[in-house]
Amino acid sequence: MPNTNFISQYGTEYIGKSAPQFSLQSIKSGKINLTDYKGKVVLINFWATWCPPCRAEIPGFIDVYDKLSNKGFIIIGIALDKKI
Repeated sequence: MPNTNFISQYGTEYIGKSAPQFSLQSIKSGKINLTDYKGKVVLINFWATWCPPCRAEIPGFIDVYDKLSNKGFIIIGIALDKKI
């Protein structure tokens, strides 16, 4: 059983369950669906250009992605900036 102390305030009912389906508009490839990545490990990162900690963590995400993408690791970045 994984250590769930850090998520105890949110409950553990989602551990071992599938994530809910959602779709997003991609800036590169049209629409993407979470189901497009079935069987992969997906990190969903909510960020914004006006958020210094968000920008600071990007190089680390790139490093992890470069090391693990060949093993099925995906990062989906969801920008919280307003659409221009």
